[in-house]
Amino acid sequence: MSTLAELHSSAVAALGALPVKPCAECGTPMMHGQGTTGGKDVFTEVAADGSVKAPASDLVHLFDPAANWLGESDPYAYLARLGDLCTEALSVKRRETTWLYERTIREYSALKVRLDTGSIYHRHMSDRDPWVYDPNRATRGVAVPAHCGWPAWLRPSGWYCRQCKALLTDATAELRSV
Repeated sequence: MSTLAELHSSAVAALGALPVKPCAECGTPMMHGQGTTGGKDVFTEVAADGSVKAPASDLVHLFDPAANWLGESDPYAYLARLGDLCTEALSVKRRETTWLYERTIREYSALKVRLDTGSIYHRHMSDRDPWVYDPNRATRGVAVPAHCGWPAWLRPSGWYCRQCKALLTDATAELRSV
């Protein structure tokens, strides 16, 4: 019978062997089975550069001065410039607003909402394959650690109980064969 450490290393290796898929929003290649940092001990998908988020695909141009009409390299600076343009346009006394003012104020309002709600970034996630029943897939005879009557949760640092959240050891875990 295998030890818990051997089961953990084989499960982590199986996660690392999953195929690389692109992010569903931006197309960045995603790696599987990476442990996160920042106090979280879970597996997640990360980009090849280690990032877990990126600018929203419809706002990427705001981070490149050559790609937006105001030449700003930050969405907040872009918003400030739009605000200045709107204020300047309002100071001119006219009977009607121009199409450029209408476009600018609409863009300002939409970007202000996006920045205020923090939705200028997206979290990398790859497209999921639909689940398909495979009768030839081996599901019997696989050893699975369990505790408190539940299968254990695989984390980068080890196997954890889903109920009491304890880190399992060879002495505390029971190995079940499914």
